[in-house]
Amino acid sequence: MYDGGADYVYRLSVHDRPHIDFVMPPAGVAGVAAQFTLYGRNLPGGKPVDGLTTINGVPLEQATVTVNMPGDEASLQRAPVGEFLPMVAIFQDGIEYQVDGSNTVRIGFASAPVVMESADNDDPAKAQQVSVPCEIAGQFYPARDTDWFQFDAKKGEVYWIDVTSHQLGLDSDPYLIIQKVTKNAEGVEQVADVAQVDDPGNRNAKIGSDYDTTTDDPSYKLQVNEDATYRIAVRDQFGSARSDPRLVYRLAIRPEQPGLRLIAYPEQPLTPNNNAVSQFSAVLRKGGTTVIKTVLERRDGFDGEVEIGVEGLPAGVKCSGAVLAGAVDTAWLVLEAEENAAEWAGSIRVFGKATIDGKQVTRYARTGTCVWGTGNRQQAAPYFRVTRDIELSVCGELDQALVQAGDGNVIETSRGGKIEVPIKIARRGEFKGDLKLVANGLPNEIKPGDVTVKGDAADGKLELIVNNAQAKPGTYTFVLRADTPIKYARNPDAITRAEEEQKLLAEAVTAATEASKKATEERDAANKAAQESDAAFKQAEQAKAAADKALQAADEAGKEAAQKAADEAAKAVEEAKAKLEAAKKAQTDMEAALKAAQDKQKRATDAKTAADKNLDAVKKANAANNLNVAFMSTPIKLRVVDTPLEIAMEPVSLTVKQGEKTELPVKLGKKYGFDESTEISIETPNGVAGLNIGKQTIAKGQDATKLELAAAANATPGQHTLTVRAKAKFNNVDVTTSQPVTLTVEKVEPAK
Repeated sequence: MYDGGADYVYRLSVHDRPHIDFVMPPAGVAGVAAQFTLYGRNLPGGKPVDGLTTINGVPLEQATVTVNMPGDEASLQRAPVGEFLPMVAIFQDGIEYQVDGSNTVRIGFASAPVVMESADNDDPAKAQQVSVPCEIAGQFYPARDTDWFQFDAKKGEVYWIDVTSHQLGLDSDPYLIIQKVTKNAEGVEQVADVAQVDDPGNRNAKIGSDYDTTTDDPSYKLQVNEDATYRIAVRDQFGSARSDPRLVYRLAIRPEQPGLRLIAYPEQPLTPNNNAVSQFSAVLRKGGTTVIKTVLERRDGFDGEVEIGVEGLPAGVKCSGAVLAGAVDTAWLVLEAEENAAEWAGSIRVFGKATIDGKQVTRYARTGTCVWGTGNRQQAAPYFRVTRDIELSVCGELDQALVQAGDGNVIETSRGGKIEVPIKIARRGEFKGDLKLVANGLPNEIKPGDVTVKGDAADGKLELIVNNAQAKPGTYTFVLRADTPIKYARNPDAITRAEEEQKLLAEAVTAATEASKKATEERDAANKAAQESDAAFKQAEQAKAAADKALQAADEAGKEAAQKAADEAAKAVEEAKAKLEAAKKAQTDMEAALKAAQDKQKRATDAKTAADKNLDAVKKANAANNLNVAFMSTPIKLRVVDTPLEIAMEPVSLTVKQGEKTELPVKLGKKYGFDESTEISIETPNGVAGLNIGKQTIAKGQDATKLELAAAANATPGQHTLTVRAKAKFNNVDVTTSQPVTLTVEKVEPAK
């Protein structure tokens, strides 16, 4: 990228594990075990490569392995995305291969038996002869390498010649030359250029677009117009400036194989500007929709109808699918969640079903993701990569509006026709904004005008008239999009949780305050009891001292009574002392209990203060603000046919004699609301003379007429196929239809 910054991180790994630089051949036939040569460093059983093959000056090793290429349908459709795979490689089928903890390399599925490039084929005179169909494995190596191949073909055969190298994730730019080689009457070789092919025709228009899958690899359809030898040259247009053995290629010469491929990726509904690209994955809100864009690539002339669907959706999420037919190659898949859908996250897959050569086939869409976004693609390019599946999440939020367009069934009309699609708006919460609905997913030739549904309305109507003469028949799946501001709180549940926490802490503060008050009262009571016990103890000691003094002063007659009084006084002291000690202990305990209650009260008060601040912050962070969003409607499926007219005739064959007349009744079928004046005529084939056929007009409100056919006496006899044609204007669009009819002109022999 030739750029840098604080967010340009990298990781450097130094190890002695095996490293595979490339593999030859780069592809093998599905379901067949074949030998492949690994080229790299530290390879198990590796041997030095013959010659001077190096990468950045480091000699390579080689090791031969046998790989059982799978042949089951699941493996054939699985994208090999073990390591980074650029979007250009999205359609390269194959397997991921590694040895003893090495890096992963891809081995592709070959379209025909694999042939290895000969070392001595750098000159047209030394072109390597191959039998077709085949797939040649070669290298743009060494520098200035041009490889020549040739094969014999018969008149009427059709081959596709495909070069695959850039699509392998390599920085190569292949160039293809195709020549026809014949010999004149003297046996001298005549060489004529058939084609010189660089990039595919759509390459330049798509470079730099999101999910750009276009390639520098050339491809050419060869229609053999005479028995001849065809010579092919392939080279890398950067090959004169480098010599890198990793630049491998696959050259396929194969018969036509009609088929299809699909790409599907979540469509980011809203970006700050058209140049911004963000990392994005599909998110679906309850009662809302999200959109997946599907792109169809038709191959080798396949022109059938394709039904698109999604598998792996969770309960409560549905998708009505899409249909692609005619010239249409894109469709919008709409995923819709019910209001009670459960939260979910997981992988989903988009598939396409079609009938090819009488067999129904299913193809899973390849997908990708943005791994490096940009605020302005004009200044810094975004980067995309291939992923195996599409990741979808269903979140717990309820979407504020759902736009229901039609009933999900296919609506059919013709060029010139008009359709009306009812629209219903389900609004939730306080959203009452106007919705300006714009059609997305239709070409400009069919695009309808915008529809605005006012904030106080729940219904609307889309009117679409296919009155552009350039409108192409086909089946279109599109959506209505409304970009609108809404009041959006990022996480209202956080406010609820903060309020609940604040309430609990307020209750805790109240309880702690009550407990502290009670502990204070109990402490005060303990202090008072201790004071009273201390006074009682002192009084008991004084009484004991007086009793002891009286005992000493008592005479013999009063000594017994004095002793008794002294003993009782001593006992009273012991009891008062015990009570004092208990009161002091209770005083200490109550003091500790009070401190604990006060500490708890402080913690609760501090937590309540923090909760108050947190609630204010949460309310501020999650206050409802204006946010621009895009509401996507449920899908509209529109089938546009070429004409509203149908011709019915009875009989479909007529007989007339030379010199006579006949009539052909014509009945006109009208569809899609067509009821205009229609001109009916008959066209005769070249070489048929002597037929006088008039024109008729079926007036508005009528559906039948008769055509008169008059055969002149010299009218060309025999059976002729005529064309009955109906022509009219439908909303100012020319519409026609035709029907063949067989006319037999009987020859009349002149009278003798």
